[in-house]
Amino acid sequence: MSSAPVKRKAEDILDDKFFAIWNMSRDGVPVNKIAAYFGLSTDEVVAGLGKRPRASPASQETGNISPAGEISEEGTESLVNRLLTDPEEFVCPILHTLMEHPVVAEDGFTYEHSAILEALQRRGFSPTTNTPIGNKVIPNQLQKTAITSYKEKTVQEILSVASSLTSAHALQLLERAEAFVRSSLPCRTARRQLARLLQVKANLPADLRGTAVKDLLGVLVNDSDDDATREFLSNFEDWDVMAHLDSCSDQDIARFQEVARASPMLLCHESLDKLLARRLAAKLQHEGGAASLWLHVQKLASDEDRSDQWMNAAALVLSAAHEKIKCNLADLSEDLLTAATEFLRDPARAVTEAERVYGCDLGLKHATGRLSATLAAVLLERARRCDSASQDREDFLAEAWTSDSSNHEVRGGLLKLLLIKLEAGGPLEKEGILLELFFAQHRRVPDRWLSTLPLADASLQTLGPRNCMTLAEQLAEASRRVHAAKIAVFAAKAFDDAGDKDAAQKAYIRAYDMDRTNQDASHGVVESCCATRETCLNLQREIVAMRNGLEEERKKRESFETTNQELRLKLEAKQQEHESTLASYQKRIERLEGFMKPQNSKGFSKGLAFRV
Repeated sequence: MSSAPVKRKAEDILDDKFFAIWNMSRDGVPVNKIAAYFGLSTDEVVAGLGKRPRASPASQETGNISPAGEISEEGTESLVNRLLTDPEEFVCPILHTLMEHPVVAEDGFTYEHSAILEALQRRGFSPTTNTPIGNKVIPNQLQKTAITSYKEKTVQEILSVASSLTSAHALQLLERAEAFVRSSLPCRTARRQLARLLQVKANLPADLRGTAVKDLLGVLVNDSDDDATREFLSNFEDWDVMAHLDSCSDQDIARFQEVARASPMLLCHESLDKLLARRLAAKLQHEGGAASLWLHVQKLASDEDRSDQWMNAAALVLSAAHEKIKCNLADLSEDLLTAATEFLRDPARAVTEAERVYGCDLGLKHATGRLSATLAAVLLERARRCDSASQDREDFLAEAWTSDSSNHEVRGGLLKLLLIKLEAGGPLEKEGILLELFFAQHRRVPDRWLSTLPLADASLQTLGPRNCMTLAEQLAEASRRVHAAKIAVFAAKAFDDAGDKDAAQKAYIRAYDMDRTNQDASHGVVESCCATRETCLNLQREIVAMRNGLEEERKKRESFETTNQELRLKLEAKQQEHESTLASYQKRIERLEGFMKPQNSKGFSKGLAFRV
């Protein structure tokens, strides 16, 4: 009975064929071809080149085994050196580097285009034969094709072996491959190949990867290869991708986020969700900014796995920018409207939460009036979803009215609901709001409802004293003078608290006219009269004080006038004295001028000579 053939292990093949693999690699056979020949993977071939083989009996007898480690090191170094060395036939004789644009000169040799032109301009001799030649060159298309093919094969081989080499060797090879590929940009194939190289390079230790992550990000931004992008994002934390996203546009971040959220979702999708939300929030005031942010957060809020986290985020946007996003509240979930209601009721909490989620307050800090209108709209929508006779519907509409009394839909809905309740004869807890609605719409209580209203004191608190006086007049006209006087007294006290003493006095007097038995009204009139008398006395005292003050001012004025008269007389006397002195001096000047005349100058000269 024959046994089944046993499949040989890769380790056994590597041990048996090590020298053949090593020699083939040294002779320039690509690793992928060696692997295919022996039925191995490229990683196994590279690993085999880096191992020391077990000695075979034949090798022990002949002593052909090198010292430990020599063959393994030589095998890896041979592979790396081969991939780093340019074939001599592809190297420019002048620059000694791989040619990019090979041309044939008149001496029959191939050179790099720019190098041979520069050489011929300096000296018209062949750099190879040193014989005179002309400056005519012809592109060597065959050689260029061969060089391109060599680069492509080298890049492919480097990609296949880099992950199996040491980091230092891998870095050398990857930088060479990257230089080859970049020379072919912006070709789409070259761009995707560059992305593969940069991904391998980014997997090197942080101190060796250099700018690989940043460069790879730049490539992916300009390419729509979702597979490469997904592989890049799968290393989000390891490569610290977040630190490199500042240079990306919002559209780029949105694309990355979409790729990350595709099934199966990558862990980094949460970070990208938040980053995009913060970026869009920063542009909330720009045209279309609010709508973009709303679409983003609403989509995230619809995710069942994360609805709680982003439900609040969407509620914040709804609270801050309801007028800008122009969404139909009827299309939103009850949970979203509930969250928005809580934020709108407590703006301080909304600001704190917005700063935590979006890094800014979304304009909530200085939007009190706008928030009130939004709260009314949200509560109105929530009321519409309640049963017509439910207490929740009444409460929502009442709060909406308190928040924004200018909302006509809220006013109409609440008024209708309260009138139904009033007509049914049930308890009316919100009588004060009903009175406000009547005055807002009719500026008085309709006669039809006046007799049915209990008009409790608590209901008058928010009505205002002037509306209370209007209501009191209505009751007086309806022969309910006792009740009318009571409300007029209430209005008088409100006027008094507001500091309007004149209006308070008139209200008390009117209340007393309505009901002479109303003690509060009579006391109010008496107190008003006393207050008026006291006011008159105070005014009299002030008048006396003012008259005394005027008298003192008059006396001071007379004193000042007397002093001014004395000073004026002194000034006139002094002026006359100065004028007399001036006239005397003028006469002396005239006398001197007479002496200075020619007929009198002779005697003056003789007298002067006699003295001398």
